[in-house]
Amino acid sequence: MIKTSADIRTFPVHRMASIDTFAVGKRKHHIPVMLEIDVTRALEKIQSIRKKTRKKLSFTAWFVKCVAEAVGKYPDIHAYYLKRNRSMVFRDVDITVLVERDVGGEKVPYPCVIRGAHDKGVDAITGEIEAARVRELSRERPLLEDTVSPLLLRIYYALPGFIRRAYWRAVLKMPSVANRQMGSITVTSVGMFGTVRGWFIPITVIPLAFAVGSIVDTPRVIQGRVMARKVLYLTVLFDHDVIDGAPAARFMADLTALLENAHGLQA
Repeated sequence: MIKTSADIRTFPVHRMASIDTFAVGKRKHHIPVMLEIDVTRALEKIQSIRKKTRKKLSFTAWFVKCVAEAVGKYPDIHAYYLKRNRSMVFRDVDITVLVERDVGGEKVPYPCVIRGAHDKGVDAITGEIEAARVRELSRERPLLEDTVSPLLLRIYYALPGFIRRAYWRAVLKMPSVANRQMGSITVTSVGMFGTVRGWFIPITVIPLAFAVGSIVDTPRVIQGRVMARKVLYLTVLFDHDVIDGAPAARFMADLTALLENAHGLQA
C-alpha cells in the first residue's frame, strides 16, 4: 500500500461562487490583451500630491477613474450580451474593485462596487475603496455588497453545483440584475502582493475586466535615450460578442494615453 501525507482542508464557502463563475466565464468569448503601460509620470504626481495634501490618494482609484473616462467614449466595451444581435449598454459606469479582506482568519476577495465611477473624482473613489477595506464582515455577511440577502446566499451555497451554475447563466441573460449585483467592469489589483514580471489573465462573467499586475523598473527608449521607467503589466479582457476588435483597440489606445500622461493628476 502506498502511503501519502496530506491534509484535507475546508476552504471558505465563498470559493464556491468563484468556482461557479469561473466555470460559466470560460464559456464567454473574452479576448485577452496584454499591455505594458509606462506609469512613471503618474507615480511621480501621485507621490507629489500625497506629500503636498497629506491625502491617501490611491493608484487603484486613479486607474478606475481613467477606465471610467475611457469607457465613456466607447460604451459598447462594457455592454452585456443580451441575445441574437442585441446587447444592453448601461449609461452609468459601475466598476467592481476587488479588495482583499480578512474574514474569520481567511483572506477573501471582497467586491466593492463603485457606482457611477465616471461622475466621481479620484478622492471619492479612494474613499469608497478604503471604506470597503475596513467594513465589518463575518462569514454570515454576503460578499456581494448589499445586493444579496444572507438568506438567499445560504440557499445558493446549499444548492448542487449544476444548479448554482445555471443560476449564473440565467443572471447573464438578465443584464439589469447582473449589473445591479456586480457592475459591468471589474478591476483586480494582483500586482500589489508580489513583484511578477508577467501578466495575470482573469476569467470572469463580466463584460470588461482588468488585471492590474506589478509595476517594475524597465528600460524604455525616450527621445532616443534608454531610460529606466516604471512599467505596469496590465491585462484587459473584453467581450468579443458585444464589440469588434478595431474599436476595442482604439479604446485601449485611448486608455493607455490617459494612464501614461497621468490624466487628471495635478501635482
